[in-house]
Amino acid sequence: MCSWKDDWGPFPASDSRADTKVALIHMDLCGPIEVESFGGARYIYLLTDDYSRKKFVLFLKKKEEAFEKFKEFKVRVEKESGERNESGQITEVNS
Repeated sequence: MCSWKDDWGPFPASDSRADTKVALIHMDLCGPIEVESFGGARYIYLLTDDYSRKKFVLFLKKKEEAFEKFKEFKVRVEKESGERNESGQITEVNS
């Protein structure tokens, strides 16, 4: 599962981190997985908030669902935290 990334090694260390929640989200989409879940999911979508380092795992049936799920995730995290990015948008997205 996602073992091809192991060949790249770790990303270079960075001294900078996000100043607020949801300002920088790291994403990884893995799949398709040969055996689907009981709910029919074949992809695992991992989102990590750079500021809090909280990780969220979503299960997708299709790869095409990723962007919609990201938008739902962003709204949910902003509501729960009560914070919005200054511009109201994600300033940088790394995947």
